[in-house]
Amino acid sequence: MSPVTVMLLVLSLNPTPRALLRLWAESPTEQIGCLLGTVSGDSLVVEEVRPLVVQEWPSEFGEIRHTTTVARTECPKGTLGRVHNHPQGTRCWYQFPGTLVPTQDGVMAARSPFPIDAIVCGTKLVWTDRALNVHEMAL
Repeated sequence: MSPVTVMLLVLSLNPTPRALLRLWAESPTEQIGCLLGTVSGDSLVVEEVRPLVVQEWPSEFGEIRHTTTVARTECPKGTLGRVHNHPQGTRCWYQFPGTLVPTQDGVMAARSPFPIDAIVCGTKLVWTDRALNVHEMAL
């Protein structure tokens, strides 16, 4: 799939994906998913959030272990970007404050084949394009 180049001016969330992301804001565990939707002129319209399932298995000591391969799971056609939450709504940065140094989220966004990457951060959605132009919107 070839990357889509979009000069992002407007991001909008339909009611169903907005409601799911609000639930993620309250989650004590990290969630990750694909933002599905359409490009219309200079706008991206998110029509669906497709959660990626975290696979679990018990260790030899009985506690649950999570696989890290969920982040490598491919998103379907029509994906505008990936989204994940930061439990407790903290450190939702693509660049370290006061610098141009990208965080791990910033590096991943810059390498992404999708037009945007987003973080659910408390009651807001923080998102960026591959050039690390950061935007925020209320959920």
